[in-house]
Amino acid sequence: MTSPGTRLVTLSGSVHSPGVYEVVGGATLGELIRLAGGTSEPVHAVLIGGYHGGWAPWTAAHAALAHTAAALHRFEAAPGAGVVIALPARRCGLQAGAEIACYLAGQNASQCGPCRNGMPAVAELLNRVARGRADKRVLAELHRVVGLIDGRGACQHPGGTAPRAQHATRL
Repeated sequence: MTSPGTRLVTLSGSVHSPGVYEVVGGATLGELIRLAGGTSEPVHAVLIGGYHGGWAPWTAAHAALAHTAAALHRFEAAPGAGVVIALPARRCGLQAGAEIACYLAGQNASQCGPCRNGMPAVAELLNRVARGRADKRVLAELHRVVGLIDGRGACQHPGGTAPRAQHATRL
């Protein structure tokens, strides 16, 4: 077994009983969602690993994926903080990603350029894309700024946030 023991997973979003659940290592995403009473409405995607995690489309095939780093690697996701958020189909995944980027841009100590300047720029650019006010130049600028931030902060916050914001453009 590659994920022995148990772990705590926080399930939220469009599930009937959001909460913290103890699960067996390697449980599938579908098993996790069923622990929370199943989906409360049609789901478009799940955010795996918390705000610095990755988005995976919600399909029957993806529900069968193990909640392990190896199984989730193709979505640039990992169990990480043990958070799984079910995104309802009625919500735009790109807009949800932009909202997360805005929140995280405000959660910094402003001690370095990537946090003080870069993260707000990423949030603004992603918001422009999410609101349909962007062209190829804006998307190119988003990728450029993410490249400037990634790995350059005084801590891991900007390096964890910026690529995740860019990942939301794939939803």
